[in-house]
Amino acid sequence: MKAEYYKNFALILLGGLMAAGCNLVNITASNPISTGVTVNGVSAPAVSLVVNTFQNLPQSQWITDSSNVAYTSTSTLMFGGTCSRGIAAVDIYIGGTLAGTSPCGFSGTFSWTNTSTTGDGTYTVRVTPVAGDQKEYTGADWSQSITVDTVAPAAPIITSPTATVTNSSAVTIAGTVSSTNTFKIVSSVPPTSASFSYPGFSDNFTMTPEETTTFTFYAQSRAGLTSPGTSITICYLASAVLSAFDTTGAAITTSVLDSNGSGKMFSSISSTPYLMSTEPMISSDSHLLITGFYNYVY
Repeated sequence: MKAEYYKNFALILLGGLMAAGCNLVNITASNPISTGVTVNGVSAPAVSLVVNTFQNLPQSQWITDSSNVAYTSTSTLMFGGTCSRGIAAVDIYIGGTLAGTSPCGFSGTFSWTNTSTTGDGTYTVRVTPVAGDQKEYTGADWSQSITVDTVAPAAPIITSPTATVTNSSAVTIAGTVSSTNTFKIVSSVPPTSASFSYPGFSDNFTMTPEETTTFTFYAQSRAGLTSPGTSITICYLASAVLSAFDTTGAAITTSVLDSNGSGKMFSSISSTPYLMSTEPMISSDSHLLITGFYNYVY
């Protein structure tokens, strides 16, 4: 197929030159042609090659990092661009190996799709223009580092808070990720990007009184793949009190409740309460207590 491209190009070029009455000079060189130099008394053309599409996206939409490495989540690579007069085709090298050839059409454009898949990893892609005699030009190559990443990150792990009820409007949710290809952590409700430095992330939210919200976090790779979500539901009780009675009939004191780590985080106010939840617990004197969180409505 590659030879056929060059044959057609040569025949068309030969016919045009003969019709114009040109004296043909055969350029033969054992080495690749360098643009702008003289070979056998004839100056090789100064060709121009531009690659402006990758995965069918214009260059302005390529996903790149600070080192200008382009990322894709697809193992089938596609490139396209423009080629000047004098270029019959372009050779595409992936990681130093010739992966294919694409003809440069009369419109001055080329488009190439790899017929085989490229495994995950980072490669240098080089596109080299080729003359009609199947010799590559030097000095007009285009190259680009790319990373193929077809695996989505694992779901993030939320490490705090451990409690799902809070009396503070300011909520910080933190966690970790295990996948090294994680680029950022996003939350769907509300839509936001968490502060992230591998492997940890954190995000701050402001809740309103009596609000109950489920926060879901996702890990995303630079190639654009998204992990399954990890969720936590948090309830903000602006004012509540812990009420309890001892099943033995013994008096309940604040010290008994507090010694077992209960009731400290809520403010007690005077109002008409309604029962939010009940939970049996053992006090510091080993008595069974029945407790309940009461939320106060204004």
